[in-house]
Amino acid sequence: MARLKSNAPGIAMIGGLLWIAYAMLLAVQPWGELTSRDASGPIWVTNRAAWQFVTFFGAVAAATLAMAVVATARRLTLPATPPGQIGVAMGWTGLLAALAAATGSLLGLPALTEAGQGASTLLVAFGVILLAVDSANIASAQPAAPVLFLVGALGLAGLMAQALVVLTPWMLPLYAALELGIYGIAWVRLGSLLHQNTS
Repeated sequence: MARLKSNAPGIAMIGGLLWIAYAMLLAVQPWGELTSRDASGPIWVTNRAAWQFVTFFGAVAAATLAMAVVATARRLTLPATPPGQIGVAMGWTGLLAALAAATGSLLGLPALTEAGQGASTLLVAFGVILLAVDSANIASAQPAAPVLFLVGALGLAGLMAQALVVLTPWMLPLYAALELGIYGIAWVRLGSLLHQNTS
């Protein structure tokens, strides 16, 4: 745990940079459409090798951000209250979900991959918001509260943007990828803030 505390800024920054790269892959789509979905909802892969690369990369980014939640809590001497404890638990659970997504990617199971990635992103976003609530109770952690809340809110907005891409074909995937990129930038900013925190 001491190593998590000391490496928290780097974990958050690396996670943010990985997420930005993942968002760029989704936006540029260098290999074209990787999956297709029929009217009833099942997904099938149209380019297996490229799909595995992109989804595994996304799972690694999600796992790094999940670890960043736990590391951030340690860095800020959290949790201090039940919301923070739940936030840390969500970070650990988000890590497990990201590992499930990585497993689904390696095994070529799009449903598991999509479910794991979505669950991890949701858990990490809510976990960070709960850490923001918790940090308001500790003077040394209070400066991080607005950034923590922003990171969590952007994570939830990214999930909504991805859902809208599926539900509304007119919404370009580029918009969702742009929001995901901003989410990654917010994590990098959080890492920078944690670096300034010497507690």
